[in-house]
Amino acid sequence: MTDIETRALDVLRKRFAAGWAPVFARFGIAPDFNAPVAALRDSLLQPLAPFNRDDPLVSDLASDAHAALCANDPAKSIVYHVWAGAHPTHGLERPSLEELDLVENYLYVLGEHEPVPVPDGSLVPMVLAYAYRHRAATPHRLHADMVYSRVAITRVGTREARFSATEQSWESWAGDGFRVTRARVGLFLCRIVDGAAGNVSILDNVDGDAQRNFVLPVRKLFEGARIPGFASAIRSIRFRGYFLGDKLKRVIDVSGTSVPGTLDVTRAPFVNEARVEVPVGASGGDAYIELNAFEGACVVGPRPRAQLVSVAMQEEQIARFTVPPRDGPPSLLRGHGIDAGNLSFNRHYTSMQVPSGKTRLVLETAFAQLEHVFPGALYPLPKVRPRVAPEYVNIRHRVEPDGRITVLGNTLPAGEYEALLDAGGFEAAMFDDGVMDGAVWAVVDGVPTSAAFVLVTAPDFFPRADEEDLQAWSQTLPSRAALHQFKEGGPTPLSAGRFVPNLLLNDPWSGEPLFASTDNTVAALVSRAVPSAADGRLPPKGTAFRRRAGGFLADSASNEFAPGWDVSYDEQDGTYYYTTHGLGSPFPEDVKFCASANAYWPAAAPDAARTFERPGIPSAIPMLDDELGFHPDSPYGAPDAQPGWDGEFGPFFQMREGVAGVNSADIRRSDYVYNATQLTFASRVFDLSSEELIRRMEALRACIEAIPKAGSEMPALTQYWIVSATAVWNAEPRATHYTFQLCVPDNDHVQPVVSSTVSSAAAPGYWRLWRPVSKRIKAECQFERPDDLVPCVVRYASYDETIGAYGDWQEREIR
Repeated sequence: MTDIETRALDVLRKRFAAGWAPVFARFGIAPDFNAPVAALRDSLLQPLAPFNRDDPLVSDLASDAHAALCANDPAKSIVYHVWAGAHPTHGLERPSLEELDLVENYLYVLGEHEPVPVPDGSLVPMVLAYAYRHRAATPHRLHADMVYSRVAITRVGTREARFSATEQSWESWAGDGFRVTRARVGLFLCRIVDGAAGNVSILDNVDGDAQRNFVLPVRKLFEGARIPGFASAIRSIRFRGYFLGDKLKRVIDVSGTSVPGTLDVTRAPFVNEARVEVPVGASGGDAYIELNAFEGACVVGPRPRAQLVSVAMQEEQIARFTVPPRDGPPSLLRGHGIDAGNLSFNRHYTSMQVPSGKTRLVLETAFAQLEHVFPGALYPLPKVRPRVAPEYVNIRHRVEPDGRITVLGNTLPAGEYEALLDAGGFEAAMFDDGVMDGAVWAVVDGVPTSAAFVLVTAPDFFPRADEEDLQAWSQTLPSRAALHQFKEGGPTPLSAGRFVPNLLLNDPWSGEPLFASTDNTVAALVSRAVPSAADGRLPPKGTAFRRRAGGFLADSASNEFAPGWDVSYDEQDGTYYYTTHGLGSPFPEDVKFCASANAYWPAAAPDAARTFERPGIPSAIPMLDDELGFHPDSPYGAPDAQPGWDGEFGPFFQMREGVAGVNSADIRRSDYVYNATQLTFASRVFDLSSEELIRRMEALRACIEAIPKAGSEMPALTQYWIVSATAVWNAEPRATHYTFQLCVPDNDHVQPVVSSTVSSAAAPGYWRLWRPVSKRIKAECQFERPDDLVPCVVRYASYDETIGAYGDWQEREIR
């Protein structure tokens, strides 16, 4: 204890001297650091006189927290609460994560001789992802508290990781690229409890949870800690990690296609593995993963990449495969317009699709068509088709015999382009995106513990918004139900999922499986049980938003998989498990289809449905014109106009031969992978909060309900296409007005066009589509106060083709 206590008190002494002393004095905390250690310890543990709990630093402190430090309980330790919470500190520097780890350890050292309630059954050492969160972000919503999960979310990027102590989160954006994000995982002694309310608080309760087993920490472990029932303290701890990324190999194995004989599909880049072992107080890793170990915790995540997506290489060769011919019904059954030819077993638009089974693919498609006919039974869609390989694979980069790469969408005219992709037979380049999944565990005195499941996945474009927030809002009123807003998918967070981690992950040191088929609550977020007396004091979900910055626990990812954005799923012996090997190859291939399907997976992601106008898929959360990018040919564009977040440009009204229509991006030509290599994809992160996304949803819903009906008054089923979306802020932090210009497109008469001002076929915005439109209308909604989430007034005007202008406004109040 002496060493941990000495070093922990040194942290307190240093921070108090650096400006924190007057802050804590407000709460009656004024330790004498010159006093003997025993006296100093007692002063930190003794109850304080009543203090002002309205102070922003302690406004969500546990009501029974009365001391600077509380043995065994960080949430009831005022010093820890102030330092670890995401409160404004007005320039005062917080302790580092390593220092917080030491303070946490000290709290458990202080209570190591106190009786620890040990339930029936053994206590299990486990590694968990954990974070200290404010009240509204906890499962019990009573006060700020530790929240735990067996799943951690980390994300790839091109810039070094940076932890924001002010917001207690990993920064997502470096100004010129995405930062890699990391996760904090710790070693805990845990008990296994069922999901009854008296045993554990669960953030997203799911039917059947009362009969499922959940992991709840009893105390933190570290070198020198004592485990109840053991005679000696822990002597040594080593953290280990193992990660696997085998998407490229699975493309070859499952699709049955071939690679040149000079390539070995059992080695990188077809199979990428990371194996890491680090003692406490050290850092280590390999080319893919970095692990920084403290004493009772570690930080894990990917290393920065030179590019988000790069051509996969094996020595001096491009990793490539022969594209199989299109497998589908004859052309006369393919339909018309933008979706012509899209009915196929191994194509999705101009991407190769790698279905895990034709029968399940047909069944899944049928469910999708019936989802809005029988929403009570089929929303959300049942998971019927696991993704044994990347669902979508980029095949638009042809490798020539001399090693050059031809981007087919930038070179071939309409007709020839689609015909070549249908015929296949050419070699397509494969891409490395750094996406993997794995596990982190500890070896305690030579004995391995249970592991945490760690995802290394795609960047988060909305780091300040969460699935959990949108899901909570969708449940506040029946009219806000997700199925009314989202034609595809919805905002269900991964923390509501009950699959198991990747069952194919084995400990490379022992060969033993790292996870079991019974680990079906790994994604759940848990914290201490709610006392029965407190049940009536719980605020309803959705009344306060949970956080202001990105997180690494499972509620910051999506539970929608088709295939997914953060994670997908596969099956072994009838058990569904989470894995990244079903995600697109590379991940921007998924992002394109996700974004174009009203941000299907996840909802808290850019919605580019209006960029492409896929038939029957309207926007759910409108993005603004400047976020999508003004095309050089558009009224607000310029010859040097820059594309939007995805390397594409938004739609705009355009007359052709006296016919009103809309010019838009072509989802068949659009290539987010090519855009990534040109550094135009993922060119920005959006500083949009959950509140802002909700305001946009409410604005769209109010306008669709007010204007003349076209298909449905629900955003999920309307026939209207949002061609323009703008906002007015009037120096307010949030928009006071949103204005939408909408129309009904004629998707059966789509024509390919090229830009009149963009001169290069390889430049963004050259290959486009144009289609006639009707029922053009403008709608504007107004918010009474800047903090309102629901507009108060909607007014609209129809477009008069004879005069070429909008008519008189009609107004409707929102109640």
